[in-house]
Amino acid sequence: MREPTLHELLTQYLDSRRDERSDWSVSGQRKGTTMDLQKVSHAVVYLQEHEIATVDDLQKHLDEKQAVFDYLDGQIHDKEKRLRDIQAQIKAWDSVERLLPIHHEYIKIGWKSKKEKFYQAHKAEIDEYNKAFRLLIKLYPDKKVPISS
Repeated sequence: MREPTLHELLTQYLDSRRDERSDWSVSGQRKGTTMDLQKVSHAVVYLQEHEIATVDDLQKHLDEKQAVFDYLDGQIHDKEKRLRDIQAQIKAWDSVERLLPIHHEYIKIGWKSKKEKFYQAHKAEIDEYNKAFRLLIKLYPDKKVPISS
């Protein structure tokens, strides 16, 4: 037994597709055959351009493409993670800048009951500020956020 050639496999594909259309109308069969021939024609051109003559050559080509895909997929995931991190930092910086006056006012209050009342009135803002500030301090312990970058 020998392995079938790509030519034989493409011919088998065309034959099986033709058999699948046996109960179609004549115009449907013609249209389907035309579309299949176009697909096979594109495949043959691709195989010739890449000097793929055997199934082994095709498998090697696919393995190379898969390796490139895996590498690029990893790069994309790394870049997406970096983008999410940057977006979180920008959001945190915006929150800190926007809520700094409320935080300063809260810190200045000396009386415990008055401070608690102010906190209850501005709980969402103070909590958002604290969360954003903790993130920035975690990333930039020296408190120097590189805003330009």
